[in-house]
Amino acid sequence: MELVFMAVLIELGIDEKVSIEKHSFDQLIGELRQAGIKVPSSGTLKAMNRQRVIIKHYGQPSEDLSAFQYFQSCSRSVDSILKDVFGKTLQEINQSEYLREGPARNHVEKALEYLNSSNLWDCICEIRKAIFIEIEVDYDVKKFADPKSKRAFGLVSRGWKAPYFARSSSWISENVRNVFEYVQIDYSEVNSSLLQWSVNTEDFWNLRRLTPHVYQDEDTKAWCIERSAQKINYALNRENVNYCVDTGINILVRKQRHQQVSRYTGNNSKFRVLINSEKVAVRQKADLLSDIIGYVYKNREYDVAEVVPGFDGDKEFARVFHMDGWNLSSLITGYVDIDECTLRDNFD
Repeated sequence: MELVFMAVLIELGIDEKVSIEKHSFDQLIGELRQAGIKVPSSGTLKAMNRQRVIIKHYGQPSEDLSAFQYFQSCSRSVDSILKDVFGKTLQEINQSEYLREGPARNHVEKALEYLNSSNLWDCICEIRKAIFIEIEVDYDVKKFADPKSKRAFGLVSRGWKAPYFARSSSWISENVRNVFEYVQIDYSEVNSSLLQWSVNTEDFWNLRRLTPHVYQDEDTKAWCIERSAQKINYALNRENVNYCVDTGINILVRKQRHQQVSRYTGNNSKFRVLINSEKVAVRQKADLLSDIIGYVYKNREYDVAEVVPGFDGDKEFARVFHMDGWNLSSLITGYVDIDECTLRDNFD
């Protein structure tokens, strides 16, 4: 509480007039009142601070009910004070400061609005939508149901974390019985990611258990929401909803922080080769004895990702990855003898 009080006083510029560093708990409340900031339940807060001193220095335990009432009083007071000064509650500040702009943040903002208006069902639906967009979408196998789609050739990222067996049109046809089952979670993959983000894995699974399944169609952007009697009747209470909101925001913030420290080269960078001979073999490996998987032709340019040495060390090969638009029949990927082509210096 002292940190919140001091942050508010600094925001108001009180620290430039009065030395607040050595102020007691009661004096900080007094400064807030002099600045015109109402401190709800100030008597309870002062009693809580005295109880804290007794517990810290004399080892006297606090009753569970008292601790719960102190917590509720603190939450109400903090939100009221921050709302007066910053125009946002503590949850809203955490969300707005740490979540980057985008669809997930928009759904979190809606969830907080619904929470403030006690619309608990819509609140947990919005939190689950944010989780779907940031995490579950990587396990969406819907487009793998069509063997002719771009996804089936690994050209689009959505669904690439799903188990390999689930990325099959025949498996989807036999096992997916409703739209929510297009999301095929790889539990080991999810737990590994959560640990990388420093997230308690059980918090994520609790959130999935307490919130309804949601699904957004990639093409139409329409949302489908599960109406579960169990979740409506047993999970939909203020305590569970607050837990889901706090947990959802924490997971999203930690995931995005982890992503912010990642560094990559540009994934769209490439250069080109001009074929010199009439017909040049594209090989499966960087080796002249490797199997031929296709051909490239004279006076045509092809996209190249990199140049690598051959296995014998005497030759170099250009790794061609080329496709005309989204025409899958034109896809060429393999290795071409660098002596059979001219490497362009201009990079795209």
